[in-house]
Amino acid sequence: MMAASKWIVLCGVLQGVWALPQAVSPSSSTSTSASTTTSAQIISSVESIVSSVATVTVTSVSSQSVTTAVPSPTGDPNASLPSQAPLPPKQSWCPSEIFCAGALLQTVELAHLYPDSKTFVDKPTVFTSNVTLENFNALGSNATIGAISQFVQTNFKGEGQELKPLALNDTNTPAFLEQNSTIPDPLARAWAGVVDSYWKDLIRDTDETTLCTRTANGTAPCESSLIPLNHTFVVPGGRFREQYYWDSFWIVEGLLKSELYDIVNSTLQNFMDELEQFGFIPNGGRIYYLNRSQPPLFIHVTSLPIATGSDITRTFTPTSTDTAVPSPTSTGGSKPDLYRQSAAQLKAAILDLMWDSSKLSFYDFNITSNSRSGFYSAAAFYPAWNDIWPDEVLVDEQKAIGMFASVGVVLAKYNGTFPATFLTTGMQWDAPNTWPPHQYIVLQALSNVPSNVSTQPYPQLSSNTTSFSLVPPYQLGLEESQLPVQTDAATGTSLGGGDVNYVNGTWTDGGVPVANEKWNEALRRGLVNRYFTSVFCSWYSTGGSIPGLLPQLSAEELNATHSNPSSTGHMYEKLNLLDIDAAGSGGEYTVQAGFGWTNGVVLWAAAEFGPVLAEPKCPAIQITPSTSSSVSSFFTPKAFYNANSANRIGTATGPTTFYKAKRATRPDGSYIL
Repeated sequence: MMAASKWIVLCGVLQGVWALPQAVSPSSSTSTSASTTTSAQIISSVESIVSSVATVTVTSVSSQSVTTAVPSPTGDPNASLPSQAPLPPKQSWCPSEIFCAGALLQTVELAHLYPDSKTFVDKPTVFTSNVTLENFNALGSNATIGAISQFVQTNFKGEGQELKPLALNDTNTPAFLEQNSTIPDPLARAWAGVVDSYWKDLIRDTDETTLCTRTANGTAPCESSLIPLNHTFVVPGGRFREQYYWDSFWIVEGLLKSELYDIVNSTLQNFMDELEQFGFIPNGGRIYYLNRSQPPLFIHVTSLPIATGSDITRTFTPTSTDTAVPSPTSTGGSKPDLYRQSAAQLKAAILDLMWDSSKLSFYDFNITSNSRSGFYSAAAFYPAWNDIWPDEVLVDEQKAIGMFASVGVVLAKYNGTFPATFLTTGMQWDAPNTWPPHQYIVLQALSNVPSNVSTQPYPQLSSNTTSFSLVPPYQLGLEESQLPVQTDAATGTSLGGGDVNYVNGTWTDGGVPVANEKWNEALRRGLVNRYFTSVFCSWYSTGGSIPGLLPQLSAEELNATHSNPSSTGHMYEKLNLLDIDAAGSGGEYTVQAGFGWTNGVVLWAAAEFGPVLAEPKCPAIQITPSTSSSVSSFFTPKAFYNANSANRIGTATGPTTFYKAKRATRPDGSYIL
């Protein structure tokens, strides 16, 4: 998960303070990044969160299976491990001799028993801690990979077995998905309904019968890395099999649109339990996350159900003793006044330290070098999401347009959505990866543009006025020639780096222009359609279908995407700037399916922007006839494609000939659709 920039933390606190009614009275607001030890947290108390009672949906236990992995070492089972480095020092926040830094963990991970290093630390032990350690020590110092594999199989249970899936006892259709809903396009509305159904696959509860609970004499029958939770929650999916902090913000956005208010309530109750237990909300629900948190979205996420009239009444006092923010009793002021004053100071700091008036953008502030970074990323829109605006932008519409010019670059140059950065490094928080939370943040920032600087239409692009020409000098920190280049969906060849997706006055897959549309509304319409289409196409290309409306791709086409007819479509955690039929890639783990925040942002987008959502259409999958070397046509749900172009040339009205799939690869090994 991404480390939080310091000013992102400040923005989170700011919006939280301003978003809540006066009934909410936190008394301190501090946080640290996700990559450092956390000692001071978002708030030190929330005395009451009160709102009107809402109807809730009931969940009940169901016997669903959770798959687990078995050791599959890549090395020779008879080989010994390579020499080990000295063990790291003990960490007070993670004292386990099994799941924290120590000989056992280092030995097992060096054996490479699983493709994902997270798998092992999520497996509870079969025996007590002492017996498990004795069995490990019996291996000796020259244990083979095979012996270590057998040790793990004998002494550890399946990962995630302390959690149980729940069935969703809810047959009601959310209001925004009714036939008279505000989503006019039938395919867009039907697919949003499919996504709404995915919550049932991600709801979990702690299985009390499997917990390694200590007895009265202080011993426990087993040991686990799980932080048990008292209430139901939604997991992101894949390797992320426990509750996560900032993921839950976008999950809650979707749950609220799905009218699953009881699960929203349970999610927040879990967070308040953790605030009482630890004094902060850990990154995720495992003990190895207890040294860090994530961007401080607790107040943000708490404010969401309050706006819907849901009941989340709770009085609690976290264990944190941080005194960075003075208490009302020490200053003589009232709590609301104190926090308004603190918020004003934080806003002033953000504008002073992070805003660059020449580049018309916000940047990270490096507290080590005591200087503003010039590195551009999606985080540039966090302040506007929190309604923080420089004075010069508030009085100059051209500067406001320049502040968001990079969004127009993405829509005009690429097939996908806004990337984390414009650098291509192979890491997951760089291009070509695009992330659902970032799309949400940019969309919210566009919605927050003040009306006095959103009076004009989006500029018409031409050979003289390109999307990049609207970007203030040096804002992106890259020349246009240094940006990623869009490739042809059918051939994989470069399209030259121009505004290849700006056609007839609008953006491809950006929806239909609306009469009297202002520039920020146009960018918002374009981006929300791109996001909706990107998630839809990566789902459809991996086996998704809708009975009576959208048939599944043929086996040959699914083979081209490394899928098969048994697949029912994947909702990925991250998407692809250049190829909307594919998922994101890179980083420390393979792309995960599920996926909580992806689903949440889809449902939020469908409910909020349904009237401007157009029918999602996907690029061609490159296929060749099984009896010929030439390519005659391409097929997607409702369109044929020219064999040498990604441009749609007609609507499919009759039977379709399917072809044997053949996928080309790029130099980096990724596939060209």
